[in-house]
Amino acid sequence: ERTLWADYRGRWQADLLALLAARAEEAFADRFTQLAKNREAYYGAELAHIFGHNETLSKEVARWLLNNMTERQCERLFERVDDLVVNFRELAAEAVPG
Repeated sequence: ERTLWADYRGRWQADLLALLAARAEEAFADRFTQLAKNREAYYGAELAHIFGHNETLSKEVARWLLNNMTERQCERLFERVDDLVVNFRELAAEAVPG
């Protein structure tokens, strides 16, 4: 997995560096947006399969943990989530539009 990930990152970073070298071009913003949004296109079938499997496994583990938490652990989790909601709302209020 690490070798596949390193290969993916190498390909993606090479394209990023080439794009940065040509940043004076008119289409830079669009090309940069596409590169940032579509990094998964660089994964390859094997790495995409591994990432998908890992995501499924992570969801199963999270589901098990959530279903087996004590009452106190649930309370603490809800407190932390509430704190994060407040933080995200503050960040959103500070965000510059456009």
